[in-house]
Order: sequence, then structure tokens, then C-alpha cells
Amino acid sequence: MCMIAAVEAILRSDSILRYELKLKDSFSIRIRHQNPSIKNINKIKFSTILSAWRSEDRKYKDITDKLERAFKYRHWVAHGRYWDYFSSNTQNTKYDIGDIEFITMTFLTTIGNKIRKVNDSNIY
Repeated sequence: MCMIAAVEAILRSDSILRYELKLKDSFSIRIRHQNPSIKNINKIKFSTILSAWRSEDRKYKDITDKLERAFKYRHWVAHGRYWDYFSSNTQNTKYDIGDIEFITMTFLTTIGNKIRKVNDSNIY
């Protein structure tokens, strides 16, 4: 659960930074225009951030889909008594720690270069 939460924190921080700095790259513009009614970027849904990454490049689609399913599974583990994960999940995916580690590490290595470019650019 911590690995998924860490990935969520990285993506949220990156999105907030891009939003506030009004960067001109295509992903930053997509984040700003994804949901223009949001006055506070901190309230943007994680699924909205993932869909922005998914639409950024076709090579991100498969891994963002896997990450989103793993995130839903994490949510079910944390709040399972409120809804039935296996009836709402068409693939009935069960994850173990190895699966979660593989998904999160694959995601971070796939998009890691794009995140580092923003965070390493002397803007703090």
C-alpha cells in the first residue's frame, strides 16, 4: 500500500508543480485544461492525473491502466468493507507485493525522466 501511495504522492506533487508554474510542455497544459473548474489543484482526482498521463503518449496507456487497477485494489484493501472490489473489477485481479512492486517500478521508470526534468530544473 505504501508503494502505491508513494507513486500517488510523486504524481500529485509533479502535477501541482506543473500547474502552479504554468509550464508550456504538453503535459502541463493538459493538466491545467483537464478540469478547468477546479480552483484548487490539490483537489484534482488521482484518476484525472492518470488519464492525463495515459493521453500524453500511447506508450503510457498499458502501465497507467495497470497502475489504476492496482490503485483501486489498494483502495479496496484500505476501505474494503464499503464495496465489493471483485464484483466491480471485471478482471478480478488479485495483487501480491511483487505485482505491486513491479507495477510501481515499471511506471516510475517509464515516466521517471519526464518527472525528473521538471523537478530538477532549479525552480524551487
